[in-house]
Amino acid sequence: MPAPTISDRTLRLWSPLLRGGLTLAVVDFLWAEVLGWAYGAAPLSAFRGVAAVVTAPTWMPELQPTLALGLLAHVAVAFTWAALYLLLQRNSRWLHTLSSTRRGQLAIAAVYGPLIWVVMSRVVIPTMTGRAAALSIRWAVQLAGHVFFVGLPVVLGVGRPPLSDATRR
Repeated sequence: MPAPTISDRTLRLWSPLLRGGLTLAVVDFLWAEVLGWAYGAAPLSAFRGVAAVVTAPTWMPELQPTLALGLLAHVAVAFTWAALYLLLQRNSRWLHTLSSTRRGQLAIAAVYGPLIWVVMSRVVIPTMTGRAAALSIRWAVQLAGHVFFVGLPVVLGVGRPPLSDATRR
C-alpha cells in the first residue's frame, strides 16, 4: 500500500499558514522574553500573563492559569492572526499585489502589526478580563514593536500565496 501523499493544493493552502503562524509565534515569543528581561520580569512571565487572560473571571474561570496554557494560547492567537492575514491577502488583489515587494510588505506590516496590538489590548483582552489596558510608555513600545516583531513575521512568513479564484476575477 503506497504512503499517503499531500496534494499540491493542500500544500498551497496550509504551507503559508504554517509558516506565518509559526514565524509569528516564535518571533513574538522571543520579543516578549527580551521585553520581559528589559523590564526585569521573570522568564516566561508574559505567557503566565496570557494564561491569566484566558482564565479570567469573564472568560474561563474554571481553568487554572498555567504556563502551558499561556503558551498554547499564544500559539493559537499567532495562528489566528496569520490566518486572517492569509485570508485577506488571498482575497484582495490590491493586498496581494502590495505584498509582492519588500516596500509593500513593510507597509502592510506597519499597519497590520499595530492593528493587532490595538485590537488585542483595547478590545480582546479587556473583553475577556473586564480590565482596560493602561495607555503608557510600555503600551506605546508594544505598538511600535508590533510593526517589526508581529506584522513583519506574519507578512514574511505567509509570503505571497497564489490568488484565490475570487481575486482573479
